Amino acid sequence: MTTAEKITALRALLGDNQANYTDDQLTVFLDLAGAEILNWYYWGNIPADQMDVPSQFEQTQLFAVIAGINGQGTENELARTENGISISFAHPEMVDYIRCNTRPLAKLEW
Repeated sequence: MTTAEKITALRALLGDNQANYTDDQLTVFLDLAGAEILNWYYWGNIPADQMDVPSQFEQTQLFAVIAGINGQGTENELARTENGISISFAHPEMVDYIRCNTRPLAKLEW
């Protein structure tokens, strides 16, 4: 999936919330999420030829961006109570979402 296709998907998933973000801002979110996925997946030893997020993690990248955008709107709170209404967030930030939904690569070296 290209960056343009990912931005189109993000705009569809975000609905009315997407009006606040430019393509450049969404690209920065995608780049940050992609870098974190690669770093987490490869345990910090990203192969020199691996520049893009593997296709199996593109959905994780998209939903991590949404978690990051939603976290900004709630000031990265884990939970809050207002007027007797309690809200808690399963994934309060983008990095948390990635680490809960991406299994690091297991590699044995002899």
